[in-house]
Amino acid sequence: MKRQKTTGIIVLLAVLVCVLAVGTWYFRKQRSEKVSATEGQTETQQSETTDELERLLWNKIKLNGKKYKYSTDYETYLVMGTDGSGKEDADRDEYIGNMADFLMLVIVNRKEQTYAFLQLNRDTMTEINLIGRNGKGMATADMQLCTAHWYGGTPEESCENTVKAVSRMLGGVKINGYYAINMEDIGKLNHAIGGVTVTIDSDFGDVDPTLKKGETVTLSDEQAYNFLRYRQGIDDSENTSRMKRHRQYMQAFMVKLKEKIHDDPSIGAEIYEQMSEVAVTDMNGGVLTDILTDMQQAANRGTFELEGTTKLGQHLDDGLEHTEFYLDKMAIVKTLKDLYNM
Repeated sequence: MKRQKTTGIIVLLAVLVCVLAVGTWYFRKQRSEKVSATEGQTETQQSETTDELERLLWNKIKLNGKKYKYSTDYETYLVMGTDGSGKEDADRDEYIGNMADFLMLVIVNRKEQTYAFLQLNRDTMTEINLIGRNGKGMATADMQLCTAHWYGGTPEESCENTVKAVSRMLGGVKINGYYAINMEDIGKLNHAIGGVTVTIDSDFGDVDPTLKKGETVTLSDEQAYNFLRYRQGIDDSENTSRMKRHRQYMQAFMVKLKEKIHDDPSIGAEIYEQMSEVAVTDMNGGVLTDILTDMQQAANRGTFELEGTTKLGQHLDDGLEHTEFYLDKMAIVKTLKDLYNM
């Protein structure tokens, strides 16, 4: 009996040795074949392999005639808040997109655990694709960035046209996704987070007497809309002044959101669901929740702006003068270098 047991052990060991030997031989053979295949590549094939590796590691942009590259570890998302000037509920034959009043890029680097914001002036003059209601068209014109959302036959096409305009304006920066809501629904977003707390730095006068300069308040849904939407009759009535309130609200919103996620990690998905009926996005709830969760532990690098010059002009060709913001091209390069570590 003991002899049989010993024999069984010897047989088992022999089988294991054979398996290991065969496995080692197969592994070396595969590795040898891969090396031989690489060595046997033509210069064209090796160049294609290098190009593919470059695409995996780097995104490339071109500004002022110069080429730059930045790591694909950076993900960029465009957040938009639109007005009610269009006819977005209409079918293609009568569709007109709204204007994008609020435009902000969220730049996330999950590897480095950082994120930053780049706020864009709606009046920035840039090249806009004048696509038709069928979603097609090659003509372009220099117009305010906010007008890119006019064009298209659906809200999705309007958002995609805005993404294209922003990317082109920044030399081809890759935008990984977009999220848009109408400013009319800002109260719904404010409600989902339980109200955002801000200090009122502007005189809202007759626009909303409950928003008193100098007071710190947790905004009601109606107050949040008034705080973010209106500009006429507040401060100098300029969009740049409203942009300051947008930044103020966004920063306070992120603080509140982080607190919420800390207490309940599922809150991101819940807010996504609550806003899904009114939001237009190419990101699903899982992607958005992952981004928000990663931002929870990440360092906020701050909110950036692009420098430029404001003047009045008639590029809209409606016989009226409108605010036009012209970017400082060198400032774009400097800002993107800071944002993407180029």
